[in-house]
Amino acid sequence: MREVSLGLAIIPTLVVLGYMAVLLWMNRRSYGVQEFNEFATANRAFGVWAITFSMMATWYVGASYTAWMGMAVNFGFVYTYTPVYGAFCLILLYLILDKMWIWGATHQLNTQGALWGLRYNSNKIKALAGVVGVIASFPWLIMEFWTIGYLLSHGTYGYLPFLWAMLIGAAIIAVYVALGGMRAVITAHFVQGLLFALGATVFTYILIYMNTGGFAATIRNAVANFPEILTYPGPGWNPPPQWWASIIITSSVGGFLWPWAMNRVFASDSVRTAKRATWQAITIGTLICVFFLFFGLSAHSLGYARENPQMVWLWLSDNLGGPVFLTLALLVAMSAVLSTTASLIHFFGASIAEDVLKPLNSKLDSRQATRLAQYVVFGVSVLAFFIANMELPMLIFVALLTYQFIIQLGPGQLLGMYWKRGNAVGAVAGMIAGLAVAFYLTYLHPEGISFGGWTPGVWGLVVNTIIYIGCGYALPVDKRTEELFQEVENYHRQHKLAAAGR
Repeated sequence: MREVSLGLAIIPTLVVLGYMAVLLWMNRRSYGVQEFNEFATANRAFGVWAITFSMMATWYVGASYTAWMGMAVNFGFVYTYTPVYGAFCLILLYLILDKMWIWGATHQLNTQGALWGLRYNSNKIKALAGVVGVIASFPWLIMEFWTIGYLLSHGTYGYLPFLWAMLIGAAIIAVYVALGGMRAVITAHFVQGLLFALGATVFTYILIYMNTGGFAATIRNAVANFPEILTYPGPGWNPPPQWWASIIITSSVGGFLWPWAMNRVFASDSVRTAKRATWQAITIGTLICVFFLFFGLSAHSLGYARENPQMVWLWLSDNLGGPVFLTLALLVAMSAVLSTTASLIHFFGASIAEDVLKPLNSKLDSRQATRLAQYVVFGVSVLAFFIANMELPMLIFVALLTYQFIIQLGPGQLLGMYWKRGNAVGAVAGMIAGLAVAFYLTYLHPEGISFGGWTPGVWGLVVNTIIYIGCGYALPVDKRTEELFQEVENYHRQHKLAAAGR
């Protein structure tokens, strides 16, 4: 970033700190000791637009403006995998959310692990699913903490040191999540998601227009000067076509399985709300990804952007509109990173308390579980803060690799919601085998491209699915599973009768 006076640098600093203070003020009514269901899901109280913007705020991470923006700038067309997988991961969620919500409301489920425990009638499987989710998600929390420090430090022209920038952002999030739980998270998400959606479309288009003259002019400029950026895989590398399919598959399956995103279904006030919110999120999210793609194509024409792709969002905003545009760019990016970080640390608190600690201590009551979840929020935040301050040049690579492992929850969750024959043996054996294959192939091929051009996670998913289906046919259907599926049928039958009687 260029050098400016302290007077100019303080503008984005004060605006962003003021924004964080507003978030704390908005959530003041949520603070205090709560029952665990209130902390974890806000007692399923939120409507369509609150869930829509919470989905947007949760799925679109702060790294959208650093690492993934860099992909759009450097490689262009390859970035189009994001709107494809973004739509498919929400479609997969849509396919199972009715059972998720019905079972969640009937049995007071709060987490993905609890859903697994109910479906497979086992506290051990509940704990296993919770642990897998926690381990796979933790690198994302570290990366988001790092992004907070990066954005705030660069957004204030370096006057706010990286360490202090990260500390301020992380501390504010930890406070309103620990004290306010899910209600505070989604209340903040409504504002953050709305600001993010407007910034990622309207403000992004302004930057594109000022830089290259709009969408059509951007395409004409690319055709004339950088035609390779409009084709797969883009300039400077040559992955096989199967890699393209692999990242779409792993991101689609993994994206809907992130436990910190799935909890939005449990917070919805009805199945209808969750379904409408999902379709709205698909539409808005796809539009945002298209704007980001054009932003990358537009910025590719600038030498500084190609050399410093992760800095382009803030740099180009400052270059085109000075501190005012930089402030807007910082607010939009911070909305994404703050909201995702809040979802992550809330998930860690709720999941560790519900999925791991409660099975170990049957005498743990609701208030005690809430206290434990609050302590976990602060503990995890401190741990992630210290790790994010270390030298971690491969952090983004590690975070992307987590998709190869979180997708191993896929057969047990997606097939298990539709196929009565799916059982605990297949879910556990398939997951363990899939994880083992993915780890082993990653060790052999750390670059992420394995046999036949496919990623390790895809091969793990194939093995996992075969084992899950095989065990389903080898063992009889559990009586408890029959009862769970009957609950769903009864719910839909009652609502059809109620609708017909109106």
